[in-house]
Amino acid sequence: MDRVLVVDDNEKNLYLLETLLHAQGFQTRTAANGEQALAMARKECPTLIISDILMPVMDGFMLCRQCKKDPILKNVPFIFYTATYSDPKDEAFAMAQGADLFIVRPAKPEVFVDQIRQVLVKYQSGQMKGSLITPEDESIFLKEYNVTLIQKLEDKLAELERTNEALRKSEEKYHLITDHMADTIWTMDLNLHFTYISPSIIRLRGFTVEEAMEQTLDQVLTPESLQIVLNTLEEEMAKEASRTADPDRIRTLELEEYKKDGSTVWVDNRLSFLRDPDSKAVAILGVTREITDRKRAEQENTNLQQQYYQAQKMEAVGKLAGGVAHDFNNLLSIILGYGEIMMDDLPSGDPHHELLKEILEAGMRAKNLTRQLLVFSRNQPLEIKLVDVNALVAGFEKMIRRLIGEDIRLELEFTSKKPAVEADVSQLEQVLMNLALNARDAMEDGGVLTIETDVVELDDLYALKKPNIVPGKYVMVAMTDTGTGIDHKILDRIFEPFFTTKSKEKGTGLGLATTYGIVKKHEGNIWVYTEQGRGTTFKIYLPLVSKEVMPESEPVTCTEPMDVPATILVVEDDPAVRKIACSILGGKCYEILDSGNPEEAVDIARNHKAPIHLLLSDIVMPGMKGPQVYEKISQYHPDIKVLYMSGYSENSIFRYGIDSDHADFIQKPLTVKSLLAKVAGMLDKSLKGDNL
Repeated sequence: MDRVLVVDDNEKNLYLLETLLHAQGFQTRTAANGEQALAMARKECPTLIISDILMPVMDGFMLCRQCKKDPILKNVPFIFYTATYSDPKDEAFAMAQGADLFIVRPAKPEVFVDQIRQVLVKYQSGQMKGSLITPEDESIFLKEYNVTLIQKLEDKLAELERTNEALRKSEEKYHLITDHMADTIWTMDLNLHFTYISPSIIRLRGFTVEEAMEQTLDQVLTPESLQIVLNTLEEEMAKEASRTADPDRIRTLELEEYKKDGSTVWVDNRLSFLRDPDSKAVAILGVTREITDRKRAEQENTNLQQQYYQAQKMEAVGKLAGGVAHDFNNLLSIILGYGEIMMDDLPSGDPHHELLKEILEAGMRAKNLTRQLLVFSRNQPLEIKLVDVNALVAGFEKMIRRLIGEDIRLELEFTSKKPAVEADVSQLEQVLMNLALNARDAMEDGGVLTIETDVVELDDLYALKKPNIVPGKYVMVAMTDTGTGIDHKILDRIFEPFFTTKSKEKGTGLGLATTYGIVKKHEGNIWVYTEQGRGTTFKIYLPLVSKEVMPESEPVTCTEPMDVPATILVVEDDPAVRKIACSILGGKCYEILDSGNPEEAVDIARNHKAPIHLLLSDIVMPGMKGPQVYEKISQYHPDIKVLYMSGYSENSIFRYGIDSDHADFIQKPLTVKSLLAKVAGMLDKSLKGDNL
């Protein structure tokens, strides 16, 4: 294997040549100067010497000269590989000293390897031979050598001067850039003291460079951001100690910094270490860019997402609440129905009379709870009419004053505009009552409750910040208390059913849930603004209606319809509910037909030759819905009326496009009085004038 001696004072050059030659199958040894190389060559003669020229102690020219004067080394091929000496005269001088090849760096690896192989082949084949330099040539060599060397040193000095000038201009350009760039560049030592800050710091934080240089990190960063920086530096120094981390790594931190006026600014900090020639970290370099607008946009986006998820959660909870209310209404139909029947049969002095009365009262309270659940789930029917919100609040003032007590002052601030909305008066009053009760409980030591109305326009920009908002004009009702406020940790849950921070004696957790359901059912929105220790404001937005509110006419009173003989077909898939309905109606002058299966009910109607006057049907049943049952039965009994019953709401039947002239609805739970009154009213209209 050919042994190559590589001579260069530059470690990088040595490494590159050694790597290249190893890859080509050469065995290499290296030396840092001519004197070291000469000693190594005389100790172990190489196959080839490749040398730089300008080196300390002994340069390449002198090394070549000494090798060619040596009887043994004169036959070793000698190649110069240099970037410093590139003049043709330099090459001629080198060749005159016995060099076999002169290659100017950099050369393409494949060309370089091919050239040295050609030299070796010629030596090995005898085409080239080394010549021994005689002492007579020495004086000529020294003269030419000194002239060449002095010229190259002068060239080197001129090159250094040009390099220094370029460096000075580069530094000027660097300062010009750093002084005018938007980002702030800074350095600090490992003791966390600033050593440089670019002038853009005054635009970022309002401090001059001199002021900022004197600051410590706790004067620059908020406590939370300071802790992030300290933790990061601790991690990075641990990595430095392990010597396993990437030395060129960059850490990016988003931090909040103080400005001179006391406000804060969000910044993106890119941190890295400055290193000495041994790659040891000696300082910290940072590039700081303001990202306040981006952080605000991200926060707004996060808020929108949270509001969207909250709306989805409330929608899901609402559906669950509606389903629970439906099942409870079926159970309550049985409890209240049989309870009322038993109450009618018991004399007032019976020892069980009071116990049964307590059961019925508990059942009615449960009925009210399920009604509130249906309101929350937006399944409670509305009686919509045009409402003047100012008049509504003024008319409810006495009730609110009684609710909040004398130690709370009530202030009303009405808009001079016309705040008309289409709404259910009783449900809006329920909203006012729920919010007033909440405000009262938040002001145990007294305070001020303010109710304000206004007409506002919510534009596209506002709609972007709030989900489910349609831009337009709205009537706003705001209720503000001076109470304890609401903890922000629970703010996302206050509209959930059964969520409450009150004791069991004070609330069920349905007040705000009901309020939320009512507002949403009116296609409105409700938002809460609160600060602990200072109070809470609930703002309700309902779509403005550009109509004039007319005075209400006196209600027309009707006499209660009388019971008339009739045939009623009861269709209900819940056996217990069907049984109580039949028991209530069977106690009157009605012939009762019943079925728990829609298909069976249609067969009963088809086979019953006498008229069936009324169909009492559940809406949601397996196999066939109530409206479909009515449609099929009416083919055999065209004059039949239908009374739908459901644990859901009246709205449920109108999803099917039902003609309300031939249908009516009764909300579960069924009670004796409500069912008999509804049935009698329908039959009275249907059968009046008929011969039964």
